[in-house]
Amino acid sequence: MTTQLQWKEYKLTMEVERLYGGIPKNPTVIGSWLESRGIINPALVQETIDSVEVAEDKVWNGFKQNGAGLYVEARQVKAMLKDAANVVKTMVEVKNLKNKLADRLVVTPEHLSLRKAEPDGFLERAIHVETARGPRDALKRVDYVDNVKVSCTIRVLDDKVITENILRGCLEYAAEFGLGADRSQGGGRFTWTLTAGQP
Repeated sequence: MTTQLQWKEYKLTMEVERLYGGIPKNPTVIGSWLESRGIINPALVQETIDSVEVAEDKVWNGFKQNGAGLYVEARQVKAMLKDAANVVKTMVEVKNLKNKLADRLVVTPEHLSLRKAEPDGFLERAIHVETARGPRDALKRVDYVDNVKVSCTIRVLDDKVITENILRGCLEYAAEFGLGADRSQGGGRFTWTLTAGQP
């Protein structure tokens, strides 16, 4: 006997003021960047190298791109919601909300178009890093896009654990703390709409 899973579907639209890219543009850095996140996959390393505009500067981050232009990945939206769930859990009194959300929520499509062929610009700033040789100063360059609309579909397992109110609470928190890279610098803040039903 098989059980038919029931899902609730929502259309999420985020209007982001300034979104910073977080993907290294130097091919020699990409492998170690993925490995630092626990991802050891040569095929994914090559896919990432193929999807960024290559730059030799070791500290230059940007966006992935395909034939339709720049994009962010669905996993970034899911990671943002998981981070928010980790904070919101005490307010909604759901234990292990981050894990429960991760297990019950799917974001599609995989590539979320930014509707831009290239970044609007880049910022450079001095950063201080710890290396094997001690502290060092470096210049970090980050591509950004302004006033972009990011749309996706969110499917939530309909088992009464992740309710629409919880999802909205996570989005309310996430909107203040941002999507993507350089959130500590104020990047990625957005306004949002969430509509139930088939998009």
